[in-house]
Amino acid sequence: MRVTGVQLASLVLPLITGMAFAERLETRQSQRVLIPVVVTDYRDRYVSGLTKNQFKVLENGVEQDITDFDATDRGPISVTFVMDLNGDIGNERTEQVATQLLRTAKTGDEFSVVDFKGGRTVFSGFKDSVDELEKVVTAPHEERTRPILEGVRLAIDESRQAKNSHKFIVIVSDGSPETFPHTRIEVEALAAASDASIYSVSRNYIDVSASASEAQARAMVDLLVKRTGGRHFTIEPAPESRDLAMRIAADLRTSYLVGFRSSASSSAGSYRQIEIRVVTPQLQFLDTRHRPGYTAPQ
Repeated sequence: MRVTGVQLASLVLPLITGMAFAERLETRQSQRVLIPVVVTDYRDRYVSGLTKNQFKVLENGVEQDITDFDATDRGPISVTFVMDLNGDIGNERTEQVATQLLRTAKTGDEFSVVDFKGGRTVFSGFKDSVDELEKVVTAPHEERTRPILEGVRLAIDESRQAKNSHKFIVIVSDGSPETFPHTRIEVEALAAASDASIYSVSRNYIDVSASASEAQARAMVDLLVKRTGGRHFTIEPAPESRDLAMRIAADLRTSYLVGFRSSASSSAGSYRQIEIRVVTPQLQFLDTRHRPGYTAPQ
Protein backbone atom coordinates (compact mmCIF):
# COMPACT_ATOMS: atom_id res chain seq x y z
CA MET A 1 0.00 0.00 0.00
CA ARG A 2 1.37 3.37 -1.00
CA VAL A 3 1.65 5.85 1.88
CA THR A 4 1.41 9.53 0.95
CA GLY A 5 3.36 12.27 2.65
CA VAL A 6 0.20 13.50 4.35
CA GLN A 7 -0.59 10.05 5.73
CA LEU A 8 2.98 9.57 6.96
CA ALA A 9 2.92 12.93 8.68
CA SER A 10 -0.31 12.07 10.44
CA LEU A 11 1.34 8.95 11.88
CA VAL A 12 4.58 10.44 13.12
CA LEU A 13 3.61 14.00 13.97
CA PRO A 14 2.30 13.23 17.50
CA LEU A 15 5.63 11.66 18.49
CA ILE A 16 7.70 14.41 16.92
CA THR A 17 5.86 17.27 18.49
CA GLY A 18 5.18 15.63 21.85
CA MET A 19 1.79 17.33 21.85
CA ALA A 20 0.86 17.61 25.49
CA PHE A 21 -2.15 16.06 27.08
CA ALA A 22 -5.69 16.36 28.07
CA GLU A 23 -6.78 19.28 26.00
CA ARG A 24 -5.05 22.26 24.40
CA LEU A 25 -6.33 25.43 22.83
CA GLU A 26 -3.64 27.76 21.50
CA THR A 27 -3.73 31.52 20.99
CA ARG A 28 -1.03 34.01 20.10
CA GLN A 29 -0.72 35.06 23.73
CA SER A 30 -0.95 31.83 25.71
CA GLN A 31 -1.63 28.12 25.70
CA ARG A 32 -4.50 26.52 27.55
CA VAL A 33 -3.49 23.41 29.48
CA LEU A 34 -5.83 20.97 31.26
CA ILE A 35 -4.41 18.40 33.70
CA PRO A 36 -6.26 15.46 35.31
CA VAL A 37 -5.37 15.21 39.02
CA VAL A 38 -6.18 12.49 41.58
CA VAL A 39 -5.99 13.47 45.25
CA THR A 40 -5.56 10.89 48.04
CA ASP A 41 -4.90 11.04 51.78
CA TYR A 42 -2.19 9.23 53.75
CA ARG A 43 -4.31 6.06 53.75
CA ASP A 44 -4.64 6.14 49.94
CA ARG A 45 -8.31 7.12 50.18
CA TYR A 46 -9.71 9.36 47.48
CA VAL A 47 -10.44 12.94 48.45
CA SER A 48 -13.45 14.52 46.76
CA GLY A 49 -15.29 17.79 47.27
CA LEU A 50 -12.27 20.05 46.84
CA THR A 51 -12.69 23.46 45.23
CA LYS A 52 -10.65 25.49 42.76
CA ASN A 53 -9.24 27.75 45.48
CA GLN A 54 -7.70 24.74 47.25
CA PHE A 55 -5.36 23.95 44.34
CA LYS A 56 -2.07 25.56 43.40
CA VAL A 57 -0.36 24.97 40.01
CA LEU A 58 3.31 25.61 39.28
CA GLU A 59 4.95 25.40 35.86
CA ASN A 60 8.75 25.27 36.04
CA GLY A 61 8.39 26.58 39.60
CA VAL A 62 6.25 29.58 38.62
CA GLU A 63 2.71 29.72 40.01
CA GLN A 64 -0.03 29.85 37.37
CA ASP A 65 -3.54 31.28 37.58
CA ILE A 66 -6.13 28.48 37.45
CA THR A 67 -8.62 29.26 34.69
CA ASP A 68 -10.51 25.95 34.47
CA PHE A 69 -11.68 23.54 37.14
CA ASP A 70 -13.95 20.50 37.12
CA ALA A 71 -14.40 17.20 38.94
CA THR A 72 -15.25 13.88 37.26
CA ASP A 73 -17.90 13.10 39.88
CA ARG A 74 -19.85 15.97 38.35
CA GLY A 75 -19.34 15.10 34.70
CA PRO A 76 -19.20 12.22 32.18
CA ILE A 77 -16.02 10.42 31.10
CA SER A 78 -14.62 8.96 27.87
CA VAL A 79 -12.75 5.64 28.18
CA THR A 80 -10.88 3.63 25.54
CA PHE A 81 -9.92 0.01 26.28
CA VAL A 82 -6.78 -1.37 24.60
CA MET A 83 -7.09 -5.17 24.56
CA ASP A 84 -3.55 -6.56 24.94
CA LEU A 85 -4.60 -10.21 25.28
CA ASN A 86 -2.75 -13.07 23.59
CA GLY A 87 -5.64 -15.50 22.98
CA ASP A 88 -8.56 -16.23 25.30
CA ILE A 89 -7.34 -19.05 27.56
CA GLY A 90 -6.60 -17.75 31.05
CA ASN A 91 -7.79 -14.24 30.27
CA GLU A 92 -11.39 -14.61 31.43
CA ARG A 93 -10.96 -12.59 34.62
CA THR A 94 -9.10 -9.86 32.77
CA GLU A 95 -12.01 -9.51 30.36
CA GLN A 96 -14.41 -9.50 33.30
CA VAL A 97 -12.68 -6.46 34.79
CA ALA A 98 -13.27 -4.59 31.53
CA THR A 99 -16.93 -5.64 31.28
CA GLN A 100 -17.56 -4.79 34.93
CA LEU A 101 -15.98 -1.39 34.37
CA LEU A 102 -18.34 -0.86 31.43
CA ARG A 103 -21.27 -1.58 33.73
CA THR A 104 -20.33 1.38 35.93
CA ALA A 105 -21.34 3.69 33.06
CA LYS A 106 -23.34 6.80 33.85
CA THR A 107 -25.38 9.14 31.67
CA GLY A 108 -23.13 10.90 29.18
CA ASP A 109 -20.26 8.42 29.42
CA GLU A 110 -18.81 6.94 26.24
CA PHE A 111 -16.52 3.97 25.67
CA SER A 112 -14.48 2.52 22.83
CA VAL A 113 -12.24 -0.49 22.21
CA VAL A 114 -8.92 -0.95 20.39
CA ASP A 115 -8.11 -4.57 19.50
CA PHE A 116 -5.94 -6.54 17.09
CA LYS A 117 -7.75 -8.40 14.29
CA GLY A 118 -6.37 -10.04 11.17
CA GLY A 119 -2.93 -8.59 11.76
CA ARG A 120 -4.35 -5.06 12.05
CA THR A 121 -5.09 -2.63 14.85
CA VAL A 122 -8.81 -1.79 14.82
CA PHE A 123 -10.93 0.81 16.63
CA SER A 124 -14.60 0.36 17.51
CA GLY A 125 -15.46 4.05 17.69
CA PHE A 126 -16.94 5.74 20.76
CA LYS A 127 -20.34 4.39 21.82
CA ASP A 128 -22.68 4.79 24.76
CA SER A 129 -24.18 1.30 24.42
CA VAL A 130 -22.72 -0.93 27.15
CA ASP A 131 -24.19 -4.11 25.64
CA GLU A 132 -22.61 -3.40 22.26
CA LEU A 133 -19.20 -2.68 23.76
CA GLU A 134 -19.32 -5.81 25.97
CA LYS A 135 -19.58 -7.91 22.81
CA VAL A 136 -16.49 -6.21 21.40
CA VAL A 137 -14.49 -6.64 24.62
CA THR A 138 -15.34 -10.35 24.95
CA ALA A 139 -14.92 -11.23 21.26
CA PRO A 140 -12.19 -13.86 20.51
CA HIS A 141 -8.67 -12.47 20.71
CA GLU A 142 -5.87 -13.49 18.36
CA GLU A 143 -3.20 -15.86 19.62
CA ARG A 144 -0.51 -13.40 18.60
CA THR A 145 -0.92 -9.68 19.00
CA ARG A 146 1.03 -6.82 17.52
CA PRO A 147 3.18 -4.58 19.75
CA ILE A 148 0.92 -2.93 22.30
CA LEU A 149 2.24 0.55 21.58
CA GLU A 150 0.49 0.40 18.19
CA GLY A 151 -2.82 -0.02 19.99
CA VAL A 152 -2.02 2.71 22.52
CA ARG A 153 -1.00 5.08 19.72
CA LEU A 154 -4.32 4.50 17.95
CA ALA A 155 -6.21 5.00 21.23
CA ILE A 156 -4.40 8.31 21.79
CA ASP A 157 -5.25 9.50 18.29
CA GLU A 158 -8.90 8.56 18.65
CA SER A 159 -9.26 10.00 22.16
CA ARG A 160 -8.79 13.45 20.70
CA GLN A 161 -12.21 12.98 19.10
CA ALA A 162 -13.89 12.12 22.42
CA LYS A 163 -16.78 14.39 23.38
CA ASN A 164 -15.90 14.57 27.10
CA SER A 165 -13.03 16.51 28.65
CA HIS A 166 -12.28 13.71 31.14
CA LYS A 167 -10.45 11.14 28.97
CA PHE A 168 -8.89 7.84 29.96
CA ILE A 169 -7.17 4.90 28.25
CA VAL A 170 -7.24 1.52 30.01
CA ILE A 171 -4.77 -1.15 28.82
CA VAL A 172 -6.27 -4.60 29.50
CA SER A 173 -3.29 -6.96 29.41
CA ASP A 174 -2.24 -10.53 30.09
CA GLY A 175 1.19 -9.21 31.08
CA SER A 176 3.00 -10.85 28.16
CA PRO A 177 6.40 -9.20 27.52
CA GLU A 178 6.31 -10.23 23.83
CA THR A 179 3.85 -7.42 23.02
CA PHE A 180 5.93 -4.67 24.61
CA PRO A 181 9.27 -4.60 22.71
CA HIS A 182 9.67 -0.84 23.11
CA THR A 183 12.39 1.47 24.35
CA ARG A 184 12.14 4.09 27.07
CA ILE A 185 12.43 6.86 24.48
CA GLU A 186 9.46 5.46 22.51
CA VAL A 187 7.34 5.17 25.65
CA GLU A 188 8.15 8.68 26.88
CA ALA A 189 7.38 10.16 23.44
CA LEU A 190 4.03 8.39 23.34
CA ALA A 191 3.16 9.55 26.85
CA ALA A 192 3.92 13.14 25.84
CA ALA A 193 1.58 12.74 22.86
CA SER A 194 -1.36 11.55 24.94
CA ASP A 195 -4.35 13.74 25.71
CA ALA A 196 -5.67 11.12 28.14
CA SER A 197 -4.53 9.56 31.41
CA ILE A 198 -3.40 5.98 30.77
CA TYR A 199 -4.25 3.14 33.17
CA SER A 200 -3.41 -0.55 32.96
CA VAL A 201 -4.82 -3.74 34.43
CA SER A 202 -2.68 -6.84 34.14
CA ARG A 203 -3.34 -10.52 34.72
CA ASN A 204 0.18 -11.32 35.81
CA TYR A 205 1.59 -10.11 39.11
CA ILE A 206 5.27 -9.38 38.47
CA ASP A 207 7.40 -10.11 41.55
CA VAL A 208 10.99 -11.05 42.35
CA SER A 209 10.63 -14.34 40.43
CA ALA A 210 9.80 -12.58 37.15
CA SER A 211 12.08 -13.03 34.15
CA ALA A 212 14.17 -10.13 32.91
CA SER A 213 11.89 -9.60 29.90
CA GLU A 214 8.77 -9.59 32.10
CA ALA A 215 10.34 -7.11 34.49
CA GLN A 216 11.35 -4.87 31.59
CA ALA A 217 7.85 -5.00 30.10
CA ARG A 218 6.31 -4.10 33.47
CA ALA A 219 8.76 -1.23 33.88
CA MET A 220 7.78 0.19 30.48
CA VAL A 221 4.06 -0.08 31.29
CA ASP A 222 4.64 1.64 34.64
CA LEU A 223 6.56 4.41 32.88
CA LEU A 224 3.75 4.98 30.39
CA VAL A 225 1.18 5.05 33.18
CA LYS A 226 3.12 7.40 35.47
CA ARG A 227 4.03 9.81 32.69
CA THR A 228 0.32 10.37 32.01
CA GLY A 229 -0.85 10.46 35.64
CA GLY A 230 -2.57 7.06 35.52
CA ARG A 231 -2.23 3.95 37.67
CA HIS A 232 -1.42 0.25 37.25
CA PHE A 233 -3.66 -2.45 38.75
CA THR A 234 -3.03 -6.20 39.00
CA ILE A 235 -5.69 -8.89 39.17
CA GLU A 236 -4.31 -11.63 41.43
CA PRO A 237 -4.48 -9.72 44.73
CA ALA A 238 -8.10 -8.71 44.11
CA PRO A 239 -10.72 -11.21 45.39
CA GLU A 240 -13.26 -10.46 42.66
CA SER A 241 -13.12 -8.91 39.19
CA ARG A 242 -16.01 -6.63 40.15
CA ASP A 243 -14.12 -5.33 43.19
CA LEU A 244 -11.11 -4.44 41.05
CA ALA A 245 -13.36 -2.78 38.45
CA MET A 246 -14.96 -0.68 41.18
CA ARG A 247 -11.52 0.41 42.40
CA ILE A 248 -10.57 1.51 38.90
CA ALA A 249 -13.91 3.27 38.43
CA ALA A 250 -13.40 5.10 41.72
CA ASP A 251 -10.01 6.32 40.52
CA LEU A 252 -11.45 7.56 37.23
CA ARG A 253 -14.43 9.26 38.81
CA THR A 254 -12.73 11.05 41.69
CA SER A 255 -10.18 12.97 39.66
CA TYR A 256 -10.15 16.70 39.06
CA LEU A 257 -9.44 18.62 35.88
CA VAL A 258 -7.28 21.67 36.60
CA GLY A 259 -6.53 24.14 33.81
CA PHE A 260 -4.38 27.21 33.28
CA ARG A 261 -2.94 29.36 30.52
CA SER A 262 0.83 29.12 30.56
CA SER A 263 2.54 32.40 31.42
CA ALA A 264 5.85 31.17 30.00
CA SER A 265 7.20 32.82 26.87
CA SER A 266 6.84 30.71 23.74
CA SER A 267 9.58 28.08 23.49
CA ALA A 268 8.44 25.44 21.04
CA GLY A 269 9.50 21.91 21.89
CA SER A 270 10.67 22.68 25.42
CA TYR A 271 9.68 20.43 28.32
CA ARG A 272 7.79 22.14 31.14
CA GLN A 273 7.55 20.60 34.58
CA ILE A 274 4.21 20.68 36.36
CA GLU A 275 3.55 20.54 40.09
CA ILE A 276 0.05 20.62 41.57
CA ARG A 277 -0.52 21.05 45.30
CA VAL A 278 -3.61 21.03 47.49
CA VAL A 279 -3.54 23.81 50.05
CA THR A 280 -6.11 23.35 52.81
CA PRO A 281 -5.50 23.65 56.57
CA GLN A 282 -8.37 21.26 57.34
CA LEU A 283 -6.77 18.32 55.48
CA GLN A 284 -3.16 17.31 56.01
CA PHE A 285 -0.79 14.89 54.26
CA LEU A 286 -2.61 14.89 50.94
CA ASP A 287 -0.96 13.50 47.83
CA THR A 288 -1.65 14.50 44.22
CA ARG A 289 -1.11 12.24 41.21
CA HIS A 290 -0.81 13.82 37.77
CA ARG A 291 1.51 13.88 34.78
CA PRO A 292 4.87 15.44 35.72
CA GLY A 293 5.01 17.81 32.77
CA TYR A 294 4.43 18.38 29.07
CA THR A 295 6.25 19.37 25.90
CA ALA A 296 5.32 22.75 24.47
CA PRO A 297 3.89 22.39 20.95
CA GLN A 298 6.05 23.17 17.94
